[in-house]
Amino acid sequence: MGNHQQHERTVTKQHSSRCWLWLTAALLACSVIQAGCRVSRPHVVDLPTRFRTAVGGSGAEDRAQAWQRWGESHLQSGDLLFVRGQYRILLGLVDFSSLASDLTDSPFSHVALVSREDDGLWVYDTVADGPRRLAFADFIADRRLTLLAARRLRCAHRAHSAEAIDFCHDVWQRQVPFDETFRLENGRWYCSELIEMAFRHAGLPLSQPVPIQQLPGYDRVSPALRQVLLTARSIDPSEPVFFPGNDSAGIWSSAALEPLLGPTDIRQPPRPTIEMVNTKVVNVAATKTD
Repeated sequence: MGNHQQHERTVTKQHSSRCWLWLTAALLACSVIQAGCRVSRPHVVDLPTRFRTAVGGSGAEDRAQAWQRWGESHLQSGDLLFVRGQYRILLGLVDFSSLASDLTDSPFSHVALVSREDDGLWVYDTVADGPRRLAFADFIADRRLTLLAARRLRCAHRAHSAEAIDFCHDVWQRQVPFDETFRLENGRWYCSELIEMAFRHAGLPLSQPVPIQQLPGYDRVSPALRQVLLTARSIDPSEPVFFPGNDSAGIWSSAALEPLLGPTDIRQPPRPTIEMVNTKVVNVAATKTD
């Protein structure tokens, strides 16, 4: 009898192990498939409609217009936008934005570059779908966006903005694929790497890369989850990466930047200040050619 029960326990344990292996394999496969998909959201022209879809609730139109007024009166070419969103992977089981923030001990999961041009206020960045050039109104209306902050180059460094914008514009025109393996110097870029390399191309390093396994929040993430993600994306944990950052590391903490807007809930847009409304913003990209 005892041998029979021991045999049943052994069979059960083996079955559980096989189930776990199959589940892990399925998650990895889904992650790889999802990474290879490229889905573009339909363009919606009306700003209030975009923002109502993004945040919902009463007063959506007012908040949309408030963000637009703030952007038009405050932002100038070369400003950096730091955001946190809700980008999910592994069949929606993992919030990658939250994971990225945890890994880097940062409130942000993404960074983008502002360009004020003759035809409007634009934002350059790169996401899983590839490089983007979005109107600020479209960028801020992304329904996955939850937090936004901004920093500006200090006066001594603002001359670098035009060349950095040109770099991003070229990447966007060529539609350079997103760097899913997070490796440096491979001709592809992820979001923080694109912005960092744009300014380095212009002669202004903003931050220094940190090996993934030395990121400030690396040890706080479940070892099993880390392994699944690293394996699914073929990511080397010793690979140095650039990241949005916090007050002591990453792009956010760059000595070349000064505060413009602290972390702000997307549902509570700031009001334009009288000083900024009455001050003409600088257009350092006016001479940029397509």
